[in-house]
Amino acid sequence: MLIKRVSTIFVVVFVAAAAIVAGLNALQEQPGFSPESAPDEFTIIASGLRNPRGLVFGPDGSLYIAEAGAGGGGVCIPGPEGEQCYGTSGAVSKVDFDTEGNPILQQEVVSGFSSLGAKGTGDAATGPHDLAFAATGDLYVLIGLGADPDLRDPSGPLGADGINFGQLAKVDDQGNWSNVVDIATYEGTDNPDGAQIDSNPYALLAMDDGFLAVDAGGNDLLNVSMVSNNQSLSAAAVISTAAVFPARMVEFPPGSGQMIPMDSVPTAVEIGPDGAYYVSELTGFPFPVGGANIYRVVANQPPEVYLTGFTNVLDLAWGPDGSLYVLEMAKDSLLAPPPVGQIIQVTPYGARTVIASEGLIAPVDMEIGPDYALYVSNNGTSPDSGQVIRIPLPGLKETIPASKDNTLYESETGALSNGSGQHFFAGVTGGRTGNLLRRGLLAFDVNAALPSDAMVLSATLELHMSRGTEGAKQVTLHTVEKDWGEAGSDAEDEEGAGANAETGDATWLHTEFDTSMWSTPGGDYKVQDSASTLVDGIGPYQWSSKQLTADVKYWLDGSAPNYGWLLLGDESGGASAKRFDSRENPEMANRPRLIVKYIVPLPDYAVFAPLVTASE
Repeated sequence: MLIKRVSTIFVVVFVAAAAIVAGLNALQEQPGFSPESAPDEFTIIASGLRNPRGLVFGPDGSLYIAEAGAGGGGVCIPGPEGEQCYGTSGAVSKVDFDTEGNPILQQEVVSGFSSLGAKGTGDAATGPHDLAFAATGDLYVLIGLGADPDLRDPSGPLGADGINFGQLAKVDDQGNWSNVVDIATYEGTDNPDGAQIDSNPYALLAMDDGFLAVDAGGNDLLNVSMVSNNQSLSAAAVISTAAVFPARMVEFPPGSGQMIPMDSVPTAVEIGPDGAYYVSELTGFPFPVGGANIYRVVANQPPEVYLTGFTNVLDLAWGPDGSLYVLEMAKDSLLAPPPVGQIIQVTPYGARTVIASEGLIAPVDMEIGPDYALYVSNNGTSPDSGQVIRIPLPGLKETIPASKDNTLYESETGALSNGSGQHFFAGVTGGRTGNLLRRGLLAFDVNAALPSDAMVLSATLELHMSRGTEGAKQVTLHTVEKDWGEAGSDAEDEEGAGANAETGDATWLHTEFDTSMWSTPGGDYKVQDSASTLVDGIGPYQWSSKQLTADVKYWLDGSAPNYGWLLLGDESGGASAKRFDSRENPEMANRPRLIVKYIVPLPDYAVFAPLVTASE
């Protein structure tokens, strides 16, 4: 019998030939490994999940996670690799974020879905596998099966609970769910691939008039058309076959010359930049390295191979730059413990780059978030230590030098500046200058440095502090609300006292000396800071935040005028000033710089031709 069920494959990760279990145990014993840890470039968004699977961002900006559960204490039935026990531990969890994109609340919002997990452990469960928000805003959840739909007969071992597998369920506003479309029955009645009757609904994609559903057990892609009344989708669904993915003959054992059939086991569907459907496959036994394809599906045509040479693929995601991201559950095959995964970027020109692997243990799903980062379900076969991790998308990087900088020196006459000096200041001065305020100004010409259509992923300001009062002080960045000038004034000595302003210099009173004025002495700036950093001893410092990145985005697309930032030091008491090196500083490494990571979106007019390439 062919091994084609995803549920079987999840069990294989832990128990096939007992080797993978030993591999996982060995991995967990390695120094530094922990289910709650991840490499530095990862951010853990959610943890303690029970067999996490599909991810989707909701209309509210929160991340929703399908959890297959961990089975339970109910009836146990024979599974592909041992007994599986029934429970209602399947769920949907939700993660809320603050304004900086940091997770602030993880909670279970829907519960009670049917789940089958390995007896005694809850490993490799079958339950809620994916979820999607319909065009109406309603949440739908796809529940797996991994068996002949007849297993769900009320007279069978699962009794009346069996019918809750192999379904598409709808969640109401109170978090209650109900079955609305029986996906598995279609496999039982139509069996599109003509092989063993086996249904395991695994992936879901919302469309305007319903959904696309991937049946990994049935080796097919299904259209689930549903009538909309502008309020919700009705239960009067019509299921039809969009594509069937063929079995292939492969050599096994390797080098034997013996050929055996291998099922496709499709696992994900996404719409590409050309409007076609793209479907990944995990493959069935023997899970050969490089044996998984990515298919391209066009309506009323058989699927065509788009990319080859992948291994055990669980999900796909299209980046805004036209790159395809491919998630491999086990890069060295499910038969080669441990199941370390990887994410591969395929550019529109076919180049492949592994962007993440270390720390990816049985990853099963990914989603590109509104912040253009990848969110990945990790430890996806664990009953209690599943995670969602955030991984930055790769992008281009531009280091932008400051286009101008200056210091606003507190002065009743507004006659001091330092436009051409080697330093600028923020905070309260002491010594011979008295307790007077200093505020730094700096700007960057992002429009000259970046493509006009660049999508900014992150921005970081780097400054070098070369002199300051003792003790750590908070220094904040604020967007400036009027344009300002930098002219030829050049302060002497340590530059803390300033120099006589020259025509065009910014001063405490003037945006440009001595013709244009600030509305408020000391500069016009937004009270809410864009970023904040604690500055202590001499050395480099960075400012980075979601708002700072947004500032750069707005400057680039013209949503806000680019007058740069004002640096505000601690002005609450005595001496606190910090001196930063300016763009005129002779030490080039110490000059201000803005580091921007970005991608360039694929143009709407770009030709997107089918392309068959194998891994290098």
